[in-house]
Parts: sequence; structure tokens; C-alpha cells
Amino acid sequence: MSGKPKLLVVDDQPNNIHAIKRIIDSNDVELIEALSGDAALMAVLKHDFFLILMDVQMPGMNGFEAAELILNNKKTAHVPIIFLTAISKSDDFVMQGYGSGAVDYIYKPVDSQILLGKVKVFRDLWLSKQELVEKNIVLEEQERVLREQKQALEDAGARINMLLNSAGEGILGIDYRGDITLANPKASELLLAPIEQLHGKNIRDFFLKDEESSKSKEPAARTTRFSDLFHEQNAGQYNTSRWKRFDGTSFYIEYSCNEIVESNEVSTGAVVMFQDISRRRELEESLKFMANFDSLTGIANRNLFHVSLHKSMERQKRTNSILAVLFIDLDDFKAVNDTWGHEAGDQLLVQVSERIIASTREGDLVARLGGDEFAVILHDIAAAENADMMAEKIIAELGRPFDLACTVANIGGSVGVADHCDVSMSKDELIKRADTAMYKAKEAGKNSWRRG
Repeated sequence: MSGKPKLLVVDDQPNNIHAIKRIIDSNDVELIEALSGDAALMAVLKHDFFLILMDVQMPGMNGFEAAELILNNKKTAHVPIIFLTAISKSDDFVMQGYGSGAVDYIYKPVDSQILLGKVKVFRDLWLSKQELVEKNIVLEEQERVLREQKQALEDAGARINMLLNSAGEGILGIDYRGDITLANPKASELLLAPIEQLHGKNIRDFFLKDEESSKSKEPAARTTRFSDLFHEQNAGQYNTSRWKRFDGTSFYIEYSCNEIVESNEVSTGAVVMFQDISRRRELEESLKFMANFDSLTGIANRNLFHVSLHKSMERQKRTNSILAVLFIDLDDFKAVNDTWGHEAGDQLLVQVSERIIASTREGDLVARLGGDEFAVILHDIAAAENADMMAEKIIAELGRPFDLACTVANIGGSVGVADHCDVSMSKDELIKRADTAMYKAKEAGKNSWRRG
């Protein structure tokens, strides 16, 4: 990953851009400025921005018009836009902005904490996306290598040629009973057994037993059956399974089986080719985790929160249960970061997540939305007041001192509560209610909760 994430600030007043520059740390992002809508259109064609801060009122092309043009272009449609405005907070004006494709509003004069929080969320999302793209490139290269190996094996017409051309894979020659008659050095290495010990062994000895396979949490970890090797649909194709080595340890393999048929159409055995894909499986699971869980706290991330909330709302329509969402924003967290450093801040965030989890019920989803913002989905609560009680419990927990490695931190939390009682309410509307309630709690003096 090369270069800093790029942020575009569009405002016809240089003083406004200068004020934003003072707020945003240039060590974290590269800030590019544009003094008009036309200049913004030119900038987005030259750079890949993680976020655009767009002034609404500008001479010539206003912010709404510039946003529509940017988001209607396939190359730039993915860039999130937040409007900066001091004009109006009316519903019609706000809906006009959302209709132009904006993801949010920030009202002037700009609140530095709100601006920094929103910029950090979109910067972190962009960085995560870039990391996933790079790892996907690695996986695609691995898959390309596997396809080339498979093609090389398919091109080999005879058993001897296949053995000679497949030194990078484990190769076992077996007779019609499954007894091993031939093994190459790679098979010996993967199965942790000398070649002479493999000769005469039955290939079934390396299959996981049914009871061993059933203990695995991996859905793809099924027991290999001898009949599977010779199944017509599997012939010559790659399949995945788990085998055990000579010492009893298990590992993931990718294998193919080419049956050997004599001229009288009688099967005399097969050539089994396999390789260890345990590391690839670990990488795939790691990517799945990164897509759904916060790397610092281990709890659900913003993506999993939105997916889970959608599922919970659909379930609520069927069960007529009560669903509530809590938005939590830490009070005075920035002071801990600024005074004691990001390591202390990270320790604090981990402890905060643990306390929120301890305050909720089993089955409720706790997520970190980014920065010092958290959310809770409360399923199947008996009454709406239970969500208020949960908010009070969380506030009490966050109000207790946090014992960090370098200091004792005293912070708090502002909580917004929103119930989903009307099934016609959309997910975005519910989230907005909880978010608005949280900001009301913060404006009321922090370390409190409000209902949206």
C-alpha cells in the first residue's frame, strides 16, 4: 500500500479550507483542495479519494450539482461525499442533499470532533478496502498457479509423465483396493512418512475417521470416502478434504484422482495428486474475519452491524418482537489519546468493548462502528423500557475508572436509544434516530442517555 489516503475539500472560501486543514492531521491524510465544483470534478478524475467534503453554496456549480456529476460517473461513483453547509437544516434541504448522493451533513461552524470522527471512519474504511484488495491479489495469484498446475496435469497422458511433471504435489499410485504402490517425495513430505513406509499402506489410513471429522467446526471438513475418489463427477477434478499424517495430525488438502483403466475397461487403480492448502485456508478465514470483525476489539464491525440489523428487522416483522438499537459515543476519549498516546487509547477501547458486552445479554450484538463509536442491537426485549435500563447500565459501567498500563482513565459515555416499533421504518431511519439521540445526550452534558 503506497501513499497517504487522499481527502478532497471543496469550498470557494480559502479561509474555510484553511480551518479544516488546521483540524485534520496531515500526517494521516493527504488533503487536496478545490475552490469550485469544476475544480472538484477535475480532481476526482486525477486522484482516488477516500472522502469528499463538499461545500453546498458555491458560485457557478453548487455542491449538489457537483455531487450528482461525481456520483453519476462509474469511475468516481464509489467516493463518499459529506456536505458542509451553514444554510439550512430543514428536511427539504437535507433530503435534497441525500438525493444528490451525499452520505452525511456537517454544519458550519464545523465541530472539530465530529469532523475528525467522520474523516477517521471513512479513512479506516478506505485503508481496510485497500488491504483486502492487496490480499485478494495474492489469493488470485495462488489460484492462478493452481490452475496452471492442474492444466499441466491434464495435459499429461500417461501415469509416468504425470509423476515426473508433478514434483510440486504429493502423488500416490494406488491399486483397485486402495493399497499404495507408488509415492513421490512430496507425498512423503506431506504425510510425514518415508516412501518405503508408504508402500503397502492403504490410502484409507490417511482419511480422517467419521468421529474426528464431526468434531471440526469447518463445514468443508468432511470425511473422505474411498468411493469419493472414483466418483464419476470428481474424476480429474480438484476437491478439498482433510487427511491425517503418519503422526496423526490433520491438515487440509486439495486433491484430484485420475482412474487408470486398462484396454478392457477394467479399473486397475488410480493416481491421486494432493497438496497442503492449510495456509490458504487460514488466509481465507483471516479475510472473512477482517470483513466482519474489528481487528482491535474482536467484536463485530460496522459491516456486520448493518448486516445483522437488517436480519434482525426482518425477523422482527415475522415475530412481532421488540427491537432496539443503542448508539454509544465515548466522552473525553480524545483526551486519553492525546495525553497518553494511541496505545493507551487502544487499551481503553478493548476494555470499553468488554464492559459493554458484560452489560448486555447473550445473543445481543455489540459492534464497534469506528473510532470511539459503538452500537448494540437488542433482540426480543420484553418492553421498550428495557433498552433504557440497558443504556443506564452501560453508562454506569463506562463511568467506572479504567485501569490502563500507564494511567487510570476516567471517561464516560453518551448513549442514544431508538426502538424499532414501526415495521415500516427503514434501517437507515432507525440508525439515524439512535445517532441523533446520542448527540442529544452528548449535548446535554455527556455521560447520559437520550431516547430518539
